[in-house]
Amino acid sequence: MAFLEDYTLLEELGQGAFATVYKVRHNKLGYIRAVRVLNKVISQGESDPSYQKFLEECILLLRLGNGNHPNIVHIYQPLLKDQHAVVEMDYVDGQNLYSYMDSHGSFVEIDEVMHLLKDIGGALAYCHEDIYEYCMDRDVDHLQTDPNDGSKVLIDEATKHRLIQKYQVVHNDLHPGNIMRKRNGGYILLDFGLAIEGNTVVRSSRKKNGVPEYKSPEKWRNESHISTQSDLYSFGVILYTMLAGRPPFMIDSQSQNSFEAEHQLYNAHINERPPAIYTYRKEAFEKAHPGQTYEKDYPDWLEALILKCLEKKEEDRFQSGKALMTFAQESEHQPTPETIMAEVVAPQPEDYNASPLPSTQVLPDETLVVGRKHGRNVKKGNSVSPTPKPASVKTKRPNFGNKTISSQERKRSSFNKWFFSTCIVALILGLVIASIGSQDETSENRYEYVDLGLSVKWATCNVGAASPEDYGDYFAWGETQPKSTYNWSTYKWCQGSETTLTKYCTKSYCGTVDNKTQLDLSDDAARVNWGGSWRMPTHEELTELREKCNWTWTTHNGVNGYKVTSKTNGRSIFLPAASSGDESSLDYAGTFGNYWSSSFNTDLPGFANFLSFDSSSVDCKWCIGFCNGQSVRPVCP
Repeated sequence: MAFLEDYTLLEELGQGAFATVYKVRHNKLGYIRAVRVLNKVISQGESDPSYQKFLEECILLLRLGNGNHPNIVHIYQPLLKDQHAVVEMDYVDGQNLYSYMDSHGSFVEIDEVMHLLKDIGGALAYCHEDIYEYCMDRDVDHLQTDPNDGSKVLIDEATKHRLIQKYQVVHNDLHPGNIMRKRNGGYILLDFGLAIEGNTVVRSSRKKNGVPEYKSPEKWRNESHISTQSDLYSFGVILYTMLAGRPPFMIDSQSQNSFEAEHQLYNAHINERPPAIYTYRKEAFEKAHPGQTYEKDYPDWLEALILKCLEKKEEDRFQSGKALMTFAQESEHQPTPETIMAEVVAPQPEDYNASPLPSTQVLPDETLVVGRKHGRNVKKGNSVSPTPKPASVKTKRPNFGNKTISSQERKRSSFNKWFFSTCIVALILGLVIASIGSQDETSENRYEYVDLGLSVKWATCNVGAASPEDYGDYFAWGETQPKSTYNWSTYKWCQGSETTLTKYCTKSYCGTVDNKTQLDLSDDAARVNWGGSWRMPTHEELTELREKCNWTWTTHNGVNGYKVTSKTNGRSIFLPAASSGDESSLDYAGTFGNYWSSSFNTDLPGFANFLSFDSSSVDCKWCIGFCNGQSVRPVCP
């Protein structure tokens, strides 16, 4: 290899589809570094497209401020030598994250997970936002010096936002193979070959990128999609994998059909909620430590952070690595009732097989999304119900910021914190008990339900709602996302009218006949949005609810609707009078409610059965066109 004549080759570190990395010693200067060499021969010199792409990556890494962030790979001047593209980079003595996790039998200690969050999360924060400070001198039109200190540059929020958007870097290929763990601890982010600088949404030349298990839902839909939120989804999968010992969604190794296996993975990332971390982590621990009993060792806020990263919609995730790290730093130093009580109360054993009390952790303002309540747009929190943490567990965590709290300081104020927290906990428990009474409420896939003693269990909220009285979202029948306008011209399963149906059609005069008489789960708004075993109720199940419960028109937290109380066990749910979506208006909210069933009306093509009520009547015999926007109240077995 004549192109490496300046070096002594020590070992090959790795080979990929595009490049090979070697560990080398410089013959004259004596330093040890890694050298990355493109596999393709550069036959057209500096004008060769492959060399130009290679230079793009190198220039981008140089723009990241070589050495400005300790957890981003540091490179040196790229070269074209003997028709080979070569670049030196700092040698990292360690192994990639795949190898590290494999060597630990799928169980990684919590301290290690926290260090990766600090190191790689910090690197993403720099790439997504903090880099603008390094790049500020590229734009002179924003420069305004402080009149009291000429060394300081004043910058308004609008200009700051513009610079962040202009210079932010999206890695675009996050997975364990691109993260190195140093032998002495700490992590380095590598391989910016698919990265993009600037607020680029689509780059058509960047296709077929990403490891399938770590790709975001939007990348599954469009391979060329690029965003900071996609980076954070992949990062969430990495954190999940370190905790659980496996990714949330995996290709079935037993499948003989690669296309079918990839389709299943596609569907999981698009539609399914991640399985519970606790179950997998417990399994990995007991496999790695036979005979030992696992006790939950990770904080609730870390699980909440991961689940927020794994939200299906980009707008529901953290918007940048900076926002993610801000949440981590604030949560790290935020005392919880569990940790406060642990200092003054003897630890008690906890049964993780028992159902926890319903609890909701609302993430910061950034989690807010638009829903509907009282006929208008409102904000609702993105809630998660984390597994409770035993009081006996003391988690060691790295310091995420400059703020530190000594154990002496904590102990000095522990009684005040205990008293305050006890009052808060008592208040919360009182409110919970008052709201649920003796209903014995529990959950399925983090969404709460009530067992009314019927053939199915009924959810406490509508799809898209944050509380029982919230209207939630509206869906056309067979569609899984809300819209601004509901009519035949916007309906998914037709070509503009009720006579051109493309699915769920039994009559030729209404469109293409497929004789489907049951709603597919892939078109079920409850299953797609909530996952687990949730689904829309059948016509028979709505009828059962109507006939085997007492219906009382009432007002709950200022919202009209029905309190539906079981004749069997006395438990109840609340159905708000959410009206329905017709065209682009929401009229008569608070006067009536319409709730879809999953049942197709075979006598009237293009129509489905639903529950309809107002203050004077409740009926399940009606049917309405598929295109109308109506509420969905899920059920589960």
